[in-house]
Amino acid sequence: MQNGLLETKLHAPQRRAYGVARGALLERLEQGMQHQLLLICAPAGFGKTSLLCEWLLAFAEDDAQPCVAWITLDKEDNDPARFWRYVLAALEHAGLPELSAFASSQLTDAQHMLAALLNTVDKSRRDVLLLLDDYHVIEAAAIHEHVAFLLEHLPAKLHLCISTRTQPPFPLARLRANQQLTELYANDLRFTLAEASQFLHAETGATLSAEDIMALERRTEGWIAGLQLAALSLRGRHDPSTFIQNFTGSHRYIFDYLAEEVLARLPAEVQLFLLSTSLLRSLCAPLCDAVTQRADSQRLLAELERANVFLVSLDDERCWYRYHHLFADMLLQLLQASHPDMLPELHRRASLWYEQNERRSEAMEHALAATDYERAAELFLQEADDLLRYGEMLTLRRLLERFPDTVVRAHPRLAMTYIWSLMGSGQWDEMEARLHEIEHLLNEHEQPPYNGHFSRLGTSILAARAALANMRGDADRSIELSQQALAAFPHDDYTQRSYAMLFLAMNYWAKGELLKARQALLETSQLSRQGNHLYVYTVALCTLGNVQMLFGQLQQAREHYNEALGFAFEHLSNAPSMLSMIHYYLAYLLYEQNALDEAQEHCAHSMQYPTVEQEIYQIYRYVLLAMIKQARGERDGAYALLQEAESRMMQYEEQQSMLAIYCASSYLCLGKLECANALVKGFHLEDLPFDWLGVGHLLQARLWLYQGEPAKTLRYLQPVLARVEEQGLIWSECRIMVLQALAWSMLDERERALALLMRGLSLAESAGFFRSLINEGAPLHDLLLEMLEVLASRQNTMPAAPYSQAYLQRLLAILKGDMQLPQASPQYELISSEQALAEPLSERELEILRLITTGLSNQEILQQLLIAKSTLKTHINHIYSKLDVRNREQATARARQLWPTLN
Repeated sequence: MQNGLLETKLHAPQRRAYGVARGALLERLEQGMQHQLLLICAPAGFGKTSLLCEWLLAFAEDDAQPCVAWITLDKEDNDPARFWRYVLAALEHAGLPELSAFASSQLTDAQHMLAALLNTVDKSRRDVLLLLDDYHVIEAAAIHEHVAFLLEHLPAKLHLCISTRTQPPFPLARLRANQQLTELYANDLRFTLAEASQFLHAETGATLSAEDIMALERRTEGWIAGLQLAALSLRGRHDPSTFIQNFTGSHRYIFDYLAEEVLARLPAEVQLFLLSTSLLRSLCAPLCDAVTQRADSQRLLAELERANVFLVSLDDERCWYRYHHLFADMLLQLLQASHPDMLPELHRRASLWYEQNERRSEAMEHALAATDYERAAELFLQEADDLLRYGEMLTLRRLLERFPDTVVRAHPRLAMTYIWSLMGSGQWDEMEARLHEIEHLLNEHEQPPYNGHFSRLGTSILAARAALANMRGDADRSIELSQQALAAFPHDDYTQRSYAMLFLAMNYWAKGELLKARQALLETSQLSRQGNHLYVYTVALCTLGNVQMLFGQLQQAREHYNEALGFAFEHLSNAPSMLSMIHYYLAYLLYEQNALDEAQEHCAHSMQYPTVEQEIYQIYRYVLLAMIKQARGERDGAYALLQEAESRMMQYEEQQSMLAIYCASSYLCLGKLECANALVKGFHLEDLPFDWLGVGHLLQARLWLYQGEPAKTLRYLQPVLARVEEQGLIWSECRIMVLQALAWSMLDERERALALLMRGLSLAESAGFFRSLINEGAPLHDLLLEMLEVLASRQNTMPAAPYSQAYLQRLLAILKGDMQLPQASPQYELISSEQALAEPLSERELEILRLITTGLSNQEILQQLLIAKSTLKTHINHIYSKLDVRNREQATARARQLWPTLN
């Protein structure tokens, strides 16, 4: 085993010599190399693997044939990171060593890894055949999606072959329709009568009548494993016809019957050896010696292989073997029935051997099977700290679930580890209940009391309660508990202290105390690096990036995110939720900078990982993707995503207000004021505490502004601005100033509006913010144009603007582009007239004309468009002049003449 991978899985098993020429099937396999997918799908025992092994014999002798990357899959490969590590190892084994250069850094970023893989294979000198055997054991949806992506972008030099018992969930119909699929099923693989005759003669050496062969072939339906079992029982029989006549029933009955007939004909010592080793997934001589207490397992394994007693070689050196799955099941069933008292001891011996050979996972599994829970717990806890350090909560939870729940609840350290494994799963009531249980358990064991002298376990409970309070939004309580835990943990307990310090930072963040949060995060990063706690260190990097973004330090934030991403790729390959989180933060930052293609790419990466944490975080990703789509003009897609997010958030009562605020803010970007109001109705946004950095306050201000209440908006924003200025939150500060500028503009206070707008632009440019301003849309566009006119008229009397012209022109260009997107304003679409005007109306003038024709008063138009009264009068005068009319009635009549479909 190298780098945690079993080399034997990368070798095709030794070919089973059936003595049957299957030329037609081999020819179909060759033809399948012309298609994207070669699929062999049939139940167990139909010779799938043997057929492939026979086909591959020619490859080794012909340089013109593709090099072969073989993987024999098992259930442990359902972790996406593990699956792709094996794929990369197999390809490297096949002759593509350059893949190792990016395997460790891109392993868990599937799309990056697959792109690099496809590009590398495309440059290969020879074609490559990637062969996935026993694919039916794969159940992880993420792996199916990644393999489907591989199929979608398969280069000409890469061929994919999948052997499986069940159909994989790929778009087979489309591949079939495009003639990119070669399929072999049970009916294709089963032995014909001629092949069954040839096979039985080679296996038994007996001369069977045509009637006997037909009966056996008919009763087994060409099932190769059934024929093989039958052939074993036929060896040495003087009356094969009688045996064949009694060889009836389903596969289960064949299995039961031959278990007695085949096994009973073997020597007693071989029978005992087979039964005693049937509990092992794979076998080698030293392991078998340890389990059976023999010293000659190598000899017995060699004899079994020569006798073709369902032993499959797993490597070229014949060190590792496994039993045929059906044969192993039969042996284990007989062992449980005939020697149930032997099982615990056999498992205990296997566990000891695996532990001595540093394979703790298998050692723990056998200890559990032996019901030796104390030993299993010791083995598990040896790995638990490393799993926590690397953030592998999914693996931690999966290992714990192998224990009976009663054992976990009764074992303090197991119970505490289970509580940590629930972090981020959203099962907060379950965490609370488990914490009560473990506190009761510790009291029963007379652990030190909690009032001043904490045991390590008792302090861990404090830290867990701090985490729980944080997730439930009780920042003050979480800060109190975090500080108690920090005071109680030993100074050299870096792992626990780094967690407690992280919770402290998160709670300062939640309270809007960013300076304290930044200091706590710096201490968290130092503690986690000292303790080599890679997961917490990466979280600290990301959160520092978030803080810097709010301080208007976007470049530093991006550097922290990129450092965290690289660190996670290298060290946290089994923590997909971490990678998902970093991609989310990068997507948001890039969205703010209006780098929409990159933002959407990172958002897609964030959403591709299996949702191992609670779905609540996926809702935030839906909202972000909706914002990106809206910015790209994909309004229908954005609206659908927000509707999906809204439908999902209702189950999260404790965080529903924050989810609603983010979703409602995005509805406003789409112009869906009614949707935004309905979503936050009843939350009393104006009474919210100043948590989450005033996001709720900004939403409330925008809602009042859009509803035509500028004076109320200004009164509300003034104390909010004072708070964010005190904290130095440039992100909130520039947004508030722009909202204030729009409010003063609506009140026709031009000088105040322009002064605030210039200050807001200066702050935004210094940070590199774009989308926070652009999302105010057409009202901001008009105010910027008005500001340019004023500045132009006063250029000799005013000091230089505090922002650059380049920044202002880019803002205007993006705003104009947003307003001219085909989907941007469907309610204002006008049909072009054949009667051309001497001077065409602008987009804004067309918009105002449409509102005039609906009968809206000037005051109602002002409330809908959020523009100053003077600006509206200027637009109306331009409209009258271009249409050559003098009043609203004439403008309406002229508009309907020019655009008959206006209404």
